[in-house]
Amino acid sequence: FFFQAEDGIRDFCLSRGLGDVYKRQSNCYMIGDNPKSDIRGGNVADFKTILVRTGVFSGQVNDPEDPAHYVVDDFQQAMKLIFELEDIPFPSNSNYKSQQLSLIHIS
Repeated sequence: FFFQAEDGIRDFCLSRGLGDVYKRQSNCYMIGDNPKSDIRGGNVADFKTILVRTGVFSGQVNDPEDPAHYVVDDFQQAMKLIFELEDIPFPSNSNYKSQQLSLIHIS
């Protein structure tokens, strides 16, 4: 599964002329909609975790038992958040909607 995610991020960046951004970054992220598996696993692996309000999780606040570092509405917002956190310009010509992020950040 992680290799699929890596390939997806690499393809996304290469297709937008950003180079192989994945290899330049040292942070690992886990994006998921299931606090009990996705977020718990990411936290155990010491990844920065992003919980999306789609699929399994649809709450307005972070999961109290397995909290993520960030909570966003969907995968598009999660990708934009990662670009912002890594100080990488988010492509303005991307298919992703430009949306205001509503985030919960837990230090």
